[in-house]
Amino acid sequence: MSHTDLDLLFGNIDREIDPRCEMLTYSLQTMRGREAIAYYFDSAEYTFRHLVKKLDEAGVDFSRSSVLDFGSGFGRFTRYFARLFGSVTVADVDRRMLDFCRHRFDCRTVFGSQDAFPAELNGSRFDLAWCFSVFSHFTRGYWEEWLAALWQTVAPGGRLVFSTHGYDLFELMEPGRFSGAGKQDREFVFWRSNETGRRLDAAVYGTTIVTTDFVHRQAQRLPQMKAIESFPMGAFDRYHNMHVLRRAG
Repeated sequence: MSHTDLDLLFGNIDREIDPRCEMLTYSLQTMRGREAIAYYFDSAEYTFRHLVKKLDEAGVDFSRSSVLDFGSGFGRFTRYFARLFGSVTVADVDRRMLDFCRHRFDCRTVFGSQDAFPAELNGSRFDLAWCFSVFSHFTRGYWEEWLAALWQTVAPGGRLVFSTHGYDLFELMEPGRFSGAGKQDREFVFWRSNETGRRLDAAVYGTTIVTTDFVHRQAQRLPQMKAIESFPMGAFDRYHNMHVLRRAG
């Protein structure tokens, strides 16, 4: 898919944002209204371009492919999937988010809880399982358990693409805590803090830093793992590390 084709797709995206969207409210803490809205779309499109390029190079037929947007929120990425993929399913733990996505983007919705992987997804298979800004918040137990569960939704030959936080981001955000010798030794760091305004329990859904070595070691334990690629902050997404796991087919 060419840049021109993507630009046309972006030009036809549904740009309605639910005012409760935490990505928007977080941006509004440091930006003015129009600037925050522009950032909401620009940052998503930066990442989506890299995703499409990666899949296009692999010969993926988008119109015949299914995608699971796991942890969709109010559809920051769902709106793009709905314009490109043959079928779209979204999953989250807030019915307001699912209602918005269903009404705006005409997709299947799956409701889950913070405590357990959605049973409704058992037996479902997708060509792409997309999970942005979820594994950047889990405790280690949930991280490992939900990675294994999410992997089971990936069809043979399909891909799981997910984001994590690395030390490089927090060197910028909290240099006193994470910059310098001895401050990046642990492969997994979790603390109880999130931007959901107590909507989600920070004891389970807080803030997480993981190393790429940790991600690869966990991924290599998954059955039928064919290939793993990781991309540092800036190479796929502006602030997250991104990981592409391919299932044997």
